[in-house]
Order: sequence, then structure tokens, then C-alpha cells
Amino acid sequence: MSDIGSLRNIQVVRGGQKIATVDVYDFIMKGKINDDIRLQEGDVIIVPPYEALVSIEGNVKRPMKYEMKNNESVATLLKYLRWILGGCLYPFSPHDSSKWKGVSDLYD
Repeated sequence: MSDIGSLRNIQVVRGGQKIATVDVYDFIMKGKINDDIRLQEGDVIIVPPYEALVSIEGNVKRPMKYEMKNNESVATLLKYLRWILGGCLYPFSPHDSSKWKGVSDLYD
């Protein structure tokens, strides 16, 4: 995989037909496995380029770039941050900016 490869939209193609799409974040962050995909001879794995990247830096457990899907919001990013920070963020409403203290530097 290259630096531009997606971890959110990995496709398994069999006989010219897409049989599965894998989102590695679902597995890493939620332990979620949608399908038990068993690769067979002749299967093709397609790793398309990512849609969007967000760089998280500073006093976080895992400073790096995180992939976001185009339909994901800032609220989704904050859920990822809660996981990134090891659950250090309290539950919040994305409409109540007073709860965003501690991550406000991300919006500069």
C-alpha cells in the first residue's frame, strides 16, 4: 500500500464483481467485522486513494494523519479523537461548542 492508499474503502473483487468493501477503521476502533471474507485464488484487492486526511498533532496518544470519508462530519472526527485520546474527552453534543475545550486548537 502507498501513502495515498485508503484504509476506509478497500475492495475485494472476484470474477469482475465487487464482493466486499472493508473499512479497517471499523475493525480497529469498534472491533466490527461486517463479513468473514475468505480470499480465493484469483481475487483482486483494490486499495483506492483516500478521500480526505486530517492531521492530528500535539499532546495526543497517536499523533498522525487520520483518514476521513467525505460524508463524515466534525462530530465524527471528535468521536475518533475520543478514541485517539484514550477516552479522555467527555460525551458531547456537536452543537455545544463549550464542550469542545481541549480540542479547540484543531479548528485554528
